Amino acid sequence: MMQNLLQEAISNFKNAKTPDSKLASINLILQIEIRDQEKYSFLLYKHLKIWLKYYLLSIEKKQFSYDEIVYEKIYKTISYLPTEERVNALNYFIRLLHQHHRTNEIDKYKQLKKKFQLDILLKEHNYFGFIVKLALYDLYSLIMTLLFSLIIFTCIFYHLQENFRLLSISLIEYDKNIFLNYFGNVVAFIFNINKKLLLNTMPELLFMSSMKIYFYFLITYFVVKEISNKVEKI
Repeated sequence: MMQNLLQEAISNFKNAKTPDSKLASINLILQIEIRDQEKYSFLLYKHLKIWLKYYLLSIEKKQFSYDEIVYEKIYKTISYLPTEERVNALNYFIRLLHQHHRTNEIDKYKQLKKKFQLDILLKEHNYFGFIVKLALYDLYSLIMTLLFSLIIFTCIFYHLQENFRLLSISLIEYDKNIFLNYFGNVVAFIFNINKKLLLNTMPELLFMSSMKIYFYFLITYFVVKEISNKVEKI
């Protein structure tokens, strides 16, 4: 029954002459395939891309006040795909937006793509990649990630020096509170505020250098990405 209905919808799509009629047919096709994704998973991605194309064409045929793309509709429809295919579908949709000169709407879908990429990293248990991608999500995320990382590195530094005695770095006293003082020394070292911090052993050099490289990598990569995004819009 469903197979016959699907074949009929595909036939109607092929015979349709206008973007609206093609969109109506591809809508029905998607509804059938979404209802039984296990059976039609091999078709869903292909037909969803077609839906994106005709959804955009149909919108552009409407009057000015009705020609806006409904973000929630795009998000909901693409979300029916397996996690790995959502990013590819969004890449295709972003290319369509470029082709149709709707560049002012691209940023929100790039952000959505980042969200789906984060989902993939979590699914793959790639937690380091997840943290890096999350940090680069936007400026607020970067600041929060840097702050959280500073606290984590401060805790590690404190325990390595105070409890495990693996480090013996002479600290500058920034605060009477021992944790805040360690925090201040970490910040001072990373941003080259403290020129007097002496590293005398290989473990000290490795730990402090890796900490600085981590922060410089996040900040530099974020700045480069932002510059690249600005250049793309020119």
